[in-house]
Amino acid sequence: MEESKEKTVSMEKLKVGLLAAILAVLLIFTAAVGVLLFQVKTYADTAGEVINRLNQVSAALDDLDTARMVATANQVAAALEEAKIDQVVESLTQVSSQLALVDWETMGANINDLAVQAQESLVIAEEALAKAGKTIDEMDIEALNQAIRDLQAAIEPMAKFAKLFK
Repeated sequence: MEESKEKTVSMEKLKVGLLAAILAVLLIFTAAVGVLLFQVKTYADTAGEVINRLNQVSAALDDLDTARMVATANQVAAALEEAKIDQVVESLTQVSSQLALVDWETMGANINDLAVQAQESLVIAEEALAKAGKTIDEMDIEALNQAIRDLQAAIEPMAKFAKLFK
């Protein structure tokens, strides 16, 4: 009777640990998605596109089928009953304790800060590109070409003179 209670308690701990591990994987996946989104922002054409992509990812995360994941976790727990439960429980306990050390709020805040900084950088880059384009448009290309021809005309006699000393 006591052994059955211990096994039941052990299985409950295993289920809780397994669910905690699944939630941790989801959080890590969310953080990875945030990092990937930061990289996508570097190459996005406009800040609006980046925001649209963030909204799409957020909607995809909202659509996760948690009931199916719980059912899968229960199936895994049932399969683990036939496996070496003590080793699995110990491993899950270690993983759970390591995941408990992670500061998820700070990590999420840092990812959000990176996204904001990336968006600000995109705006600054757009402004700089617009200014550079305007400067190029305002350049007097004909005057520049004439100045190059004048410089060439002035340097050509000196080049011929220097050639005599070779």
